Amino acid sequence: MQPKMFIVIILILLINSRLLFGQDPLVEGLFDPSLSIRRETILTIIDQKLEEYVPYIEQAIFLQTEPFMIYTYLKALDILHSQNIVDFTFEFITRADDFDDVEPAEDPLEMKVKATIFLFNADNYSTSNYVFEIISRDRPTVNPYALTLLGRIMAEVPDYYEQAKSELLYIMNNAPDEISRFNAMFYLNEFSGTDVISEFVDKFINDPDMTVRSQALDHLFNLNYLELKSLLIQRLVQDPSEIMRAKIADSLLVVYGEPSDLKTVIDYQRGETDPDVKTWIQFAINDFIPPKPDTLNWSGMITKLISYVSEMYSYQWIANTQTRDYYVLTLNLLKRQIETRKYKDACSTINIKLLAKIEQDLQNNKITTEGYKFLHYYCLYIKEDFTHTLYPCP
Repeated sequence: MQPKMFIVIILILLINSRLLFGQDPLVEGLFDPSLSIRRETILTIIDQKLEEYVPYIEQAIFLQTEPFMIYTYLKALDILHSQNIVDFTFEFITRADDFDDVEPAEDPLEMKVKATIFLFNADNYSTSNYVFEIISRDRPTVNPYALTLLGRIMAEVPDYYEQAKSELLYIMNNAPDEISRFNAMFYLNEFSGTDVISEFVDKFINDPDMTVRSQALDHLFNLNYLELKSLLIQRLVQDPSEIMRAKIADSLLVVYGEPSDLKTVIDYQRGETDPDVKTWIQFAINDFIPPKPDTLNWSGMITKLISYVSEMYSYQWIANTQTRDYYVLTLNLLKRQIETRKYKDACSTINIKLLAKIEQDLQNNKITTEGYKFLHYYCLYIKEDFTHTLYPCP
């Protein structure tokens, strides 16, 4: 036998013998009298995902004298996918009633709630009642573990959906800390529907914390709240946070982006008292490009732009009636040309009578930068749809 092979065999035998006779340092650490060694050992096993130590953790878990260490071992069994996690969790819950009589003591009900997470992970929802018990006991303060489980109950436990929703609404409206209100709103948005819009509107207007108001705004966008634009215009001058005012101004431009929205933001920016917000909003105005109306085809966009021309004239973004009338007449001509299939003439109208004329009018101060943006980009959007659906117009 080669010397190197002999050494390898000896090493394997030594390692196996240490495992067999309990000499593995991690195994020994799980049973060590020293709390610090046990804690370091179990955290190492968790961190390295050492599933082969599950049998030893199961042997050692209820030999621990400290409730938080029993919980840590139980958490390790959950993370390492013990097949016996449900049985060990129920045993832990049974023992939890005595956790306030030892040192260091733990809240029995909170420990039951924390253990309930492991049962949920195993699709066992039989201890959901502990979640509602601790919510009721501690109100208006909110246990973070119970709050997380309320979201899961809405998603996973139909029998308790309405009760969980009711508790989350209470937390969103009454919790003294903004983190709980924020998280409660998140779960309601994830697992509820448009029936919570009125509550989100209230949080957007009245919550004292800016991050909660900001999240409420995001959810109102996601829920397609029909009155949101008018609400944004109202809150643009009323929100106490400079960050929120900037966000609202940006939302009006990016999400809606009609001439009235740009005019509103420009007028607001002139009176903004915070210099940083004033500068930031000016950048947003300068960078503004009207969003393409994806729900409209070339015909709808022409009609929309014609209405914008009259509106922009009233804002003095179009200098005179002659220029206004030119664009109205030319856009109507373009629409007739396309409808009568005079596609080559329509292409010429877009490129020469509109796009080229828009550039010239900007240079001659017949339209402002604001007017230019709507005329220029809407003509590009019209040309793009016309080219894509009817006729190649280079």
